[in-house]
Amino acid sequence: MEAFVVPCGHQSTVQASHKTHARCMVWHQWQLRSRAFGLLGPKWAEWRKRPALLHDYLKNLLKENPLLVPSLLNMAAEKGIQVQLPSYILAITGHGRCKQWQQAIDIFLSIKKNQVNVYIYNATISACEKTGQWEHALQLLDSMQMAAIHPTVVTYNTTISSLEKGAQWERALTIFNSMPAEQVSPDVITVNATISSCEKGGKWMHATKFLDSMAELSIAPKVITYNATISSCRKDGRWDIALSLLHDMFFGKLLPDVVSYNACMAVFETSGKWNYALELLVLMNMEKAVVPNVRTYNAAMRSCGKQWEIAVDFFDRMVGATIEPDTLSYNAVMGCFRSAEKSQKAFSFLNTMPHISLYSYNAALAACAKPGEWQLALYIFKKMPQTRVAVDVLSYNSTINSCEKSSKWQYALHLLNSMSIAALEATVVTYNAAISSVSSEWEQAVALFSHMRSAQILPDVITFNAMITAYGNSAQKQRALELLETMTKFHKLHKLSPDVISFNAAIRSCQDNWIQATALFEQMTSYRLNPDLISYNSLVSSCSDATVWQRALFLLTSLQFSELRPDLVGYTSCLGACEKGSAWEKSLELFEEMIRTDIVPDDVGYASMIGACHEGLQWQLALHGVFSMSQPDLISVNRTLGSLHCEQWRLAIVLLAAMPTMPTMQPWPLIPNIVSYNEAIKCCSQHWQHALQLFHDVKIAQLQATALTFDAAWGACDATEAWPLKQLLMAEFKRGWSRTDDHNRLVQQVQQVPGPGSHCSLLIACPAAHAPKTSIEGVRGGWGDDVSFFDSSVKSNVEAADGLRLVTIEVPEEVSKPYQRAGQFVQAKEEEDSKASFYAISSAPGGDLEFLIKEAASNDWITATKGGDLVKLSPAMGKGFDTDCQAWKDAGVSQVSLFATGSGISPMRALIESKALSGKVCRLYYGAREEGNLAYANRFDKWRQSGIEIIPVLSKGDDSWQGRRGYVQEVMKEDEERGEGFVLSAKHGAVLCGQKDMVTAVRAIYAELGVPEERTLLNF
Repeated sequence: MEAFVVPCGHQSTVQASHKTHARCMVWHQWQLRSRAFGLLGPKWAEWRKRPALLHDYLKNLLKENPLLVPSLLNMAAEKGIQVQLPSYILAITGHGRCKQWQQAIDIFLSIKKNQVNVYIYNATISACEKTGQWEHALQLLDSMQMAAIHPTVVTYNTTISSLEKGAQWERALTIFNSMPAEQVSPDVITVNATISSCEKGGKWMHATKFLDSMAELSIAPKVITYNATISSCRKDGRWDIALSLLHDMFFGKLLPDVVSYNACMAVFETSGKWNYALELLVLMNMEKAVVPNVRTYNAAMRSCGKQWEIAVDFFDRMVGATIEPDTLSYNAVMGCFRSAEKSQKAFSFLNTMPHISLYSYNAALAACAKPGEWQLALYIFKKMPQTRVAVDVLSYNSTINSCEKSSKWQYALHLLNSMSIAALEATVVTYNAAISSVSSEWEQAVALFSHMRSAQILPDVITFNAMITAYGNSAQKQRALELLETMTKFHKLHKLSPDVISFNAAIRSCQDNWIQATALFEQMTSYRLNPDLISYNSLVSSCSDATVWQRALFLLTSLQFSELRPDLVGYTSCLGACEKGSAWEKSLELFEEMIRTDIVPDDVGYASMIGACHEGLQWQLALHGVFSMSQPDLISVNRTLGSLHCEQWRLAIVLLAAMPTMPTMQPWPLIPNIVSYNEAIKCCSQHWQHALQLFHDVKIAQLQATALTFDAAWGACDATEAWPLKQLLMAEFKRGWSRTDDHNRLVQQVQQVPGPGSHCSLLIACPAAHAPKTSIEGVRGGWGDDVSFFDSSVKSNVEAADGLRLVTIEVPEEVSKPYQRAGQFVQAKEEEDSKASFYAISSAPGGDLEFLIKEAASNDWITATKGGDLVKLSPAMGKGFDTDCQAWKDAGVSQVSLFATGSGISPMRALIESKALSGKVCRLYYGAREEGNLAYANRFDKWRQSGIEIIPVLSKGDDSWQGRRGYVQEVMKEDEERGEGFVLSAKHGAVLCGQKDMVTAVRAIYAELGVPEERTLLNF
């Protein structure tokens, strides 16, 4: 409990005020006694003769005004009236009810020892129990043995209750266990009090044990017994035990009351089981025997944690039930916004509150923990005094932390310095946030660290971690390592041990020395610390030198033997190491492994992969990579151009022309440089007209040609008999590309040479118009286009299978009209400035669009939507499954095999239900991990009726699975090998959607069976 601090100069005033208050209380009690006892004159004589009448009067007075009982007893003694022992019990009881335990003990001590009995003890212990004076209650219980007075069950009940109020559950158990030795049998009150003491200590195991023992004691539990036992589960969050107890109440024919439900809700709050809270709330409304109150809803809202949407739903339900929210209700919702770091939602909700508490303000400030939210945090911080809510240390800490997340260290330091003006003392948390804010300014961090120690604030492990990070960010490796060593010495004095974060920060500071980084990594075991994923990633990053790329690979592989799994950072660092080591085959293996494990590469990963493709001339992957990057860089595009063969000269020209239209981080477009032109000219080595036109464009782009430029153009001319052009090239090279007239003469000569490239100037002027569109669409929907997005409304979001959501969206005509063929997709995003994701359309053309979306972190924004939410969708794009393609027409395809794995069933469903395969015999091989992962199982019968044979295949099916096992390509091959095959190569076509391994394997099998690749359709 915080001590009340009296401002300087006011202490004497407060003391005087306390004395005045005490005098007023004495005067008030004297007046009360005078008014109450002034009319008792005639009764004194009667009470002298018959003291029992005084006792009867005291009993009635105890009910009406217990405060007057001791006073009347004292007056009776003063008037010489013989006070009976039961009257003393009433006086002690009166003091107890007024929570005057000292006066109760005074009366107890005033009674002669030979008159004290068990009832006197019970009343005195009860007076101590009402104020939680468990020490005095125990002393009284112990003194009974010395006085040879046998305690009763009431004695034990009141003593245990006093221990319960004092949170002394262990002593309560000891007292309970001592009852058999005194031959006292516990009753239901004893058990309830003991269970309540276990509840205060959060000891659910003891509480449930006592509940179970009641049957042996022939004691029937009551509702209050179950309520206390359920509450004992709160501390450890044992929601399962709480639900079981609630279930037992129904079977025991005990109707739970609102306290029972609220106790269960409180357990859900601790364990974060908002889904059970919702079910319990629905149950209460269905039963209608118990009406939820504000405490019910408050506990339900607090159980939501980061699920702020559910908390808001609970709040709306409460208001809809005409239950007025209190301050705790608003605070509960604000707490969810804080946990989810939803600053805008918190700010909006804050403005709806009738009275904003300090807690709600601080929750809103804590919600501003994401980068870029520092301005909102400062606005809320400044608003607090305007609404007469004084900021506290927590307000400063949260605001400084928000500035730190946005790298606004100047504002963080200003806030820290202003705390003294507000008469607030900075804490270690304050300094930690401030030091973290200057992580790129190590001198400032050192100054804060020194100021902190001069203020006699002991640094904690977070302080040291922030300092090590600041040194590491500023290339002060030696200082970082020295501080880590200091930390180990500090540990011996102040029990402060470096943690995993400490070592991670130190390892990151050794990025230029993998040997030191490895030594730190191994040192973690001496502190019994288990390296986490950041530890491994930092160590892998330190091995990015070209000479130790094998070690980086080893570290990544070693994660398989731990509970950790490589993430994007680890893979990207390892890709970079392999790139520097020219290990392009390993890079491509790593990249394929990323895709298999559902890790979406970022631009850095794609850039490394493209570098590997450049080394290995893997142009298809390179082209896929550059068109998958959200913001391609010049080096990646140039490497992609360099990976193209001369057969892909058209792609080179298209890619070169598309560069200015590509998205980029800079405010200017991505302009080809001389390297871009050199690579494109090399691709045109067998098409000299295009090569020389590109050579001409170098001059137009005002770029300085290099020897490589001339060499590439010269090589293109080698493929022709145009020796005069080579002479002109040589002459121009010797002149250093300086004479414009010679250059123009060269171009004129190019245009006069007859051949298929005589119109090359027109082609180069508009390359996109002459390039095959499929060369771009095969990789992505096309970049030259400016993609528009349209607001679309979510109609429903249901579970389609384990880990898969079926989202139905009502879309405008601009989105749906281009959707003409199954296999097409849309780009989707949450906000205008969000990065777009690609989702294949699952429904057949016409009507609302449906999407089968995998539950993953990158998809949370759409898999968590509900009816009425808005998302932004692009028009449908992509070529889809071209079942009218010329290859199928030429072969007269009459039978089709469909292959889908995982969410690849999504566009396959659209194909089946679009009737595009009508008249053809079809077989669907559908692969999933487990039976619960099979989506659209409820549609299988309908598909079979339309002529589709369905073969589900599980790779990890349990013993109950009676179907096929393995992978779809293996099952298909088994069918062909054992004579149950489906393939008639002359009339066979296939449609594939799934992982690359599956596509490659199926196409290889088809090649052996004589089905050409052009008859195996993909949707990209």
